[in-house]
Amino acid sequence: MLPDIFTSLETVANEIGGFITDRLKQYQGFGCRSYYSETFSLALLAKTEQLTPQIQEILSKKFYELDRNSIEFHWEFNRYALIQFQEITQDTSFSDFILNSRYCETKATNWVLLRCLTKAKIHGMNESLVIEIKDTLKSRQLPSGLILDDIPAASFQYHCFSLALLAELYELSEEEFFKNSFLRGLNFIRQFICNNGDTLFVGRGQQQLFGYASLIYSLAQAHTQFNDSGFLQDLERVFAFFLSYRRNDGSYPLVLRNEERKIPCQVALHDPDTLGWYGYNNYFDYLAFAGLFLFKASECLSAEKNRSDQGFKRDRVYSDGRFFRVSTSLYDAVIAKTGGYFTNDLPFPYIVTAKGAIMPCYGGEQFAPSLYSQNDLPLPYFPLFRRTLRSRSKSWLKQNALYLLSPLGLMKRVYTFLDDEIQIRTRVLSPFSCHQQFLFHEDAEQIDSHTLSGVGYKVMSDKPLSYSRTAFCATGKLQVYKTENSQTTISIRIEP
Repeated sequence: MLPDIFTSLETVANEIGGFITDRLKQYQGFGCRSYYSETFSLALLAKTEQLTPQIQEILSKKFYELDRNSIEFHWEFNRYALIQFQEITQDTSFSDFILNSRYCETKATNWVLLRCLTKAKIHGMNESLVIEIKDTLKSRQLPSGLILDDIPAASFQYHCFSLALLAELYELSEEEFFKNSFLRGLNFIRQFICNNGDTLFVGRGQQQLFGYASLIYSLAQAHTQFNDSGFLQDLERVFAFFLSYRRNDGSYPLVLRNEERKIPCQVALHDPDTLGWYGYNNYFDYLAFAGLFLFKASECLSAEKNRSDQGFKRDRVYSDGRFFRVSTSLYDAVIAKTGGYFTNDLPFPYIVTAKGAIMPCYGGEQFAPSLYSQNDLPLPYFPLFRRTLRSRSKSWLKQNALYLLSPLGLMKRVYTFLDDEIQIRTRVLSPFSCHQQFLFHEDAEQIDSHTLSGVGYKVMSDKPLSYSRTAFCATGKLQVYKTENSQTTISIRIEP
């Protein structure tokens, strides 16, 4: 089993390297906006032994053309990649850049950890770096193990990248605090690895290959360090999900969805062809990053070290006050309280079956005009105010019940998880007129006024459902249906 996954990871990294090489030869560069495509490509192609003098010259030239005075220049990412390149090749031509003391100083958790890691690689781990990392994690890592990228940002993608960085920080320092933080964080995200490997459906960067490569590398690091077979089993599930989006040329979409076909040179946030993208996303930044981290994962699996049993157990039900997950033989279902970025929210269950994700995630870019709106959530909508109950609300998740309280009213939503069916009972108390809205994938077909049917599932409502409009999420176009009642029960029947 181990040689197969090792070979597959290495093969995928080589294929990505080959695709990048062909692109560079054709365009004498990427022909797209870049923040760190050049440096991560240098490291990847050096790792995979595909780097030729011609390609190195192209990448070096394009890197030096980047505007280092721009606020968008990613000092930490470029420095990390060039350190990797120098370690692989012993080529010191980028030493002046590596030793430059300038950083972005971004306060997001993953940036802080990356900045500390690059400093430690250059100057060695020291007490001030250890203190900065510990202070960051003490304020950002929740008791559940989730690492917030910022206080409002419960992003599974950036949680996984922080784990990848923590694994390397632990390798450098052997700090027990880093190890425990890494394991707590990894065991948190393992609770959400669905049976088909689908994992990154919460927070900014939903379903992006950057996060999946980070998660695969983190699981490989854990298997190397602790050699618990559970890490390898989870890695295989996640990697199989990643592989299912491979394109014929060996590339992968930035957001893991089959409909993403083109490589935009500049992100258009109103373009349905790039659903799930953000204004800062650059295709070759993320593709080169993914290739490098997948190759690094293959290296981990070729060098097992210690043996220990971490005793991780994935129960049928998981609950931590922010998330509630149920797994049966037919489905995995996750709900999440609302609050912070609206990509955090899962007030209606995200459901994964053998057919894939039959219920969607929600949200998208919210800091620039885009296809997404906070009103595109499965929550009571108030036409008079043109907003949902989420506006200025507080929410509580008490086991299988979600409560929302806002100036517009109160909602109680109770979820019942049966072996082959999920029931969602909603009650709204408000002095204002509202309707309840529910969002379904584009494949959902209305059979009658109370029933929708999709691939592998059926939706039944005790109140009439009427089509309202179109919305969007990271994985596709959605249909919004509404009921005009303050109390509604929706049942989702899973069909084998």
